[in-house]
Amino acid sequence: MPLLVVSPVLRPDAETTRNALGATLRDLRTAMEEAARDLAASGDTRLALLPGAGLLAADDLADGLHPNDRGHARIAAAVAGAVGRYGFAASPAATGAVDAVDAVDVPADTTHRTSPRPAP
Repeated sequence: MPLLVVSPVLRPDAETTRNALGATLRDLRTAMEEAARDLAASGDTRLALLPGAGLLAADDLADGLHPNDRGHARIAAAVAGAVGRYGFAASPAATGAVDAVDAVDVPADTTHRTSPRPAP
């Protein structure tokens, strides 16, 4: 079964604030992304990474922590795009489905394949 790893999205108050173990959200995000890349480098061909840092801006958060409607739409569009792009499932465009998230501006360079796409 394919796996899409989405690292943590923006949380302004936690980006540089250390938790009880001394890690910031930025540290945790980096560790998660490095682990996904290491697994891919060691031969996991069913793994794709969607870095979370660039998915949201501060104005996509309702209260500095939780995504607002636009934030949820941006995350959904990014995940749906990655799932379709890497063959994990049919994309909404391929099935003829129409969804409001298609109108949300999500940076195209936020999704990274961590390993080669498996042969069909």
